[in-house]
Amino acid sequence: MGLFLAVCAGVITISVAYAAWHFVETMKQLRATAQAVEYLAINANDKVEATRGLFNAVSAISNTVQSFWFKAAQCAAAVVSGRVK
Repeated sequence: MGLFLAVCAGVITISVAYAAWHFVETMKQLRATAQAVEYLAINANDKVEATRGLFNAVSAISNTVQSFWFKAAQCAAAVVSGRVK
């Protein structure tokens, strides 16, 4: 019976040691992944800041085009409603 308990204790000890080693390796990998994500986030932020002017220009052009088409639609509606009367 003593031999059985010793073998069980040995297996449990080895299992716990392996689980601890695996946990440490997983945490190392998680740290490396977090550092890579942080680097990518900083790099992406720099890219967005560099293209902010372009996005503002596209937005201004889009607003101008939308405003033009809205005014054209109002004018067409006024002409059509003037002819209907």
